[in-house]
Amino acid sequence: MTVGKHSDTALPAWAKAADNRATLDGAAVAWITVDAQLAGAILLRDPLRHDAPRTLRRLREADITRLLMLTGDRAEPAREIAAVLGLDDVHAQQTPADKVTAVTAVTADVGGPPGREERPLDQAR
Repeated sequence: MTVGKHSDTALPAWAKAADNRATLDGAAVAWITVDAQLAGAILLRDPLRHDAPRTLRRLREADITRLLMLTGDRAEPAREIAAVLGLDDVHAQQTPADKVTAVTAVTADVGGPPGREERPLDQAR
């Protein structure tokens, strides 16, 4: 038995239904195979943290005016969460390297991370 991604594009009807349900629910699918045959599916979804709205409100109160989400999740659930939280932008299906690139670009746009001053290395804390 294995659990993970399934590469066969010709899914049986029950598997297509599971994949559609996952899309509607904003879930990821972990496929189960037994003897190389598709045998089941597990739908996985991360719940929204209960303190997320309060945390984001505090960030806005601290004059952080642009809030965005970088996630490895699929686009549809990411957009859903972003809408619920009132985020300004969302970038889904990001690899860790994509996230580093995005953070680098955003911090360059605003002149670096908040509260950080550029100093020569010999004067660094």
